[in-house]
Amino acid sequence: MKYFENNVTEIRDNYPPGTQIVINEMIDPRPIPSGIKGVVDHVDDMGTIHCTFENGRKLGVIPGEDDFSIIKQQLSEKIRVFVDMDGCTAEFKPTTQFEDLFEKGYFRNLKPLKKIIETVKALDQNPNYEVYILSSTLKESKYAEQEKRGWLKEYLPELTDEQIIFSQCGKSKVTFVPGGVRESDILLDDYNNNLKEFALAGAKAIKVVNGINDTHHSWDGERIYHTASATNSVNTINNVAGLSDSNDLQYKPILPNEISVSPIEPSIDFLY
Repeated sequence: MKYFENNVTEIRDNYPPGTQIVINEMIDPRPIPSGIKGVVDHVDDMGTIHCTFENGRKLGVIPGEDDFSIIKQQLSEKIRVFVDMDGCTAEFKPTTQFEDLFEKGYFRNLKPLKKIIETVKALDQNPNYEVYILSSTLKESKYAEQEKRGWLKEYLPELTDEQIIFSQCGKSKVTFVPGGVRESDILLDDYNNNLKEFALAGAKAIKVVNGINDTHHSWDGERIYHTASATNSVNTINNVAGLSDSNDLQYKPILPNEISVSPIEPSIDFLY
């Protein structure tokens, strides 16, 4: 059977090397038996899909003549979710004095945003996700990183040191992502610039609405809200991650005891 060039291109797109198939029925003098699995090696210029089969044989499979199916693989890598701190897991504490950010206790005493904390805990329990904190710190501050670590130990003690990444204030968070940004990565952040940089890098971004920001609705992507339940937020994240087609991925988190949090009283309107 002869294929035109556009057909061959389509077959190559549909069956890249490494794709796993299973034979249903093969038309060949010495066919691969039904039920035998194979891995695609390459597609030749005639559109034949050359495979190595689990019985040790190498043979070409012809679309339209041989009956075979792609074996759908489960996620080979967990989806990484990077979560900001200030304005996301912790309240954004407005200040008119830049010097306040250098004061001892400024970051350590920030109130947790309860529902976002519960969402992070739920994601950390979910086998589809790998959670990281990705928070900027002031290089010149003697206290920022130390206090943020202490804050996380109190409110998210299940996160390991490897799951905590501190970027440098003024530099793109994209450059601090381990191994570079992947298409499946997701950033949860309250600041549009960070979200846009992640999106431009090819990843996904979700805005955290914290009661102070988003007054002008300048972000046109997905949002989660600090007042929404963790279940709703995780389901939104599932939708963005492309996991919403399966009912068992509509994850119902096992939540810890509720954290006692006083309502946040916004004192300033931010334009992001």
